[in-house]
Amino acid sequence: MRFRRTAVLVCALAVTAGMATPAVAAPKIVELPTLPGATYTYAYDVNSAGVVVGEAYFPDFTGRALRWTRNGQVTELPNLSPGNSSATAINNNGTIVGWSGNQAVQWNTDGTIKVLSPLPGWIGPLRAVDIADNGTVVGNTRDADFKGRAVRYPAHSTVIEELPPLPGRVESFAMDINSSGTVVGDSDTHAARWGPDGRAEAFPTPPTYSNSRAVTIDRRGTALVTAWTPGGAGSHYRWTATGRVIPLPSPADFLLQDVSDTGRIIGAFPDSFERHAATLAPDGTTKELGALPGDIYTMGNAINATGDLVVGYSGSSNGRRPVVWRF
Repeated sequence: MRFRRTAVLVCALAVTAGMATPAVAAPKIVELPTLPGATYTYAYDVNSAGVVVGEAYFPDFTGRALRWTRNGQVTELPNLSPGNSSATAINNNGTIVGWSGNQAVQWNTDGTIKVLSPLPGWIGPLRAVDIADNGTVVGNTRDADFKGRAVRYPAHSTVIEELPPLPGRVESFAMDINSSGTVVGDSDTHAARWGPDGRAEAFPTPPTYSNSRAVTIDRRGTALVTAWTPGGAGSHYRWTATGRVIPLPSPADFLLQDVSDTGRIIGAFPDSFERHAATLAPDGTTKELGALPGDIYTMGNAINATGDLVVGYSGSSNGRRPVVWRF
């Protein structure tokens, strides 16, 4: 999976109608270490080996890209300049992507850092948001008028490909990529996906809904979508590779965030100020993951393929701490 800042997800579940929902054991929450002096630290993604990536923020508003080993040892990743950096995603081979300054970058397993070239004529900033296991990277950039464009870097290349908006629309935005090279996101607030050939396809938004976004896509090609009414009410759907749109039972205010290959969904409840990380069962019931002692809100950003590790943060008015929930 990958970094999800504003994600809303749905999963591909094969559930028999009326099936009883199994009890979900409460996970154990573990705080990850951070860099000295950091006040806000976030864990954004985790791979199948349990390696975590994220970033730490300091009182002077600078950020540093981080990597944690499975046993919790933290390392600051190399930076291109004195500016900010962030590690947003890691694949199962251990390759990390994110950004440094205004440039999209890739941190290789040998410790080297590679700059991903910008889209010609677009001024950026350029942000890498996800990387597939074959090395294909997706990201987003902007032009001088702040119009956004999704981009893709084929595996083992720094040559950039533009992912165009839907017909009649202006912008495109990428959120995720699967192992087949299909990318999902939105185009002018309408959920979209781009095939390996770069062709954009629109989500068939149900009647009464005005906005939608596809936030992730699984290895089977099913995209996970949220649609909103003009009044802001949301509903969640699976958008299969064959074009079917299947509703997902869930509370109206639940923010879906990620799904494992085993079908475990994580997300969060919003409140007046922050969010509370939780799991979502196939019948639509939810269970909070829990916070560190003294904290009052949490967010789960990603779950690993086997569904037994969730990464995110736990926080209060004193700051935010990176955490792992272990099932």
